[in-house]
Amino acid sequence: MTSFKGINCPICNVPFSDADDIVVCPQCGAPYHRACYKQIGHCLYNHEAGEAWQTPETAKPDTEDSIRCPQCGTDNPAGSLFCSTCGKSLTAPPEEQQTPPSGNPASSYANFFTAVSGLHPEELIADDVTVDEASKAVQINSLYYIPVFKSIRERGRSRFNFSALFFSGGWLLYRKQYKLGGLVIGVQALMNLISTLVMMFVAQPLMVEIYTKCGIDPATVALTHEQQMIIAAESQNYPQLFWISVLSYLPLLINVVIAIVMGFKANRIYYHHIVKKVRRIRESLAGGSQEDYQSQLFRQGGVNPKVILIIALLNMALYYVPLILF
Repeated sequence: MTSFKGINCPICNVPFSDADDIVVCPQCGAPYHRACYKQIGHCLYNHEAGEAWQTPETAKPDTEDSIRCPQCGTDNPAGSLFCSTCGKSLTAPPEEQQTPPSGNPASSYANFFTAVSGLHPEELIADDVTVDEASKAVQINSLYYIPVFKSIRERGRSRFNFSALFFSGGWLLYRKQYKLGGLVIGVQALMNLISTLVMMFVAQPLMVEIYTKCGIDPATVALTHEQQMIIAAESQNYPQLFWISVLSYLPLLINVVIAIVMGFKANRIYYHHIVKKVRRIRESLAGGSQEDYQSQLFRQGGVNPKVILIIALLNMALYYVPLILF
């Protein structure tokens, strides 16, 4: 069995050890940590274009010297202008090629993203917003969102967002789209509240009245066929039951429609949100240092996990408070 000990993983650039769980590309033989390979789901090398992994012993640069990338550590053939792994310029002045401090979260995240996404950091996902800027603003799950943003810009095509389908307003708040998220979750909460109140104060008392007139205990759970027929006959004397049913289920239907629309539109909404956020941060720091700009992208971007707890408590309140009070 081939030993890869001491050879760097093409994704994380960490040398393999004998204890590592290693998977090998069946086409070019490139080795990867299993966990690294699962993150991207495919080999980094473009086999259709003739690219293939080479061991350090068989790699043959154009000259005796090679150029080591100051950002990811990859050895590139002499004369290369950009790193073949992360896209870093190999011709910038030394002071611009210094590796950012490991304590800078924005730099660390960007290095990881550009290494595994297959997108060059300077590619545009809007007229003036790069992949690098957008990935720092998105952060969590950017390996999904940035390619979608690129597809929206270049082909006008998006994807269906199942997270937005199931969570709608909660998803918007989680992604720091507070204005629209607050509006959507407010409408959804109002619809749920209307449905609950109609059921409690209109539908339920009316059904108790019908049960009583039919001589049936309102607490009865399992009705016989005969009892069901009696209740159905008596219900004919209450035409308002139709409108009560509409008021009970229409709010729920509205919430379903909102969820479906969000599933189709969420990625486009988020795309425009990220582009506006990057531009706003750039304008607010005009004349400032690049380090401050990158730091603000990372700090103001990302997600707000506290929203999950707030929404859970709100849903519990909307469900239980009416039951407790009334």
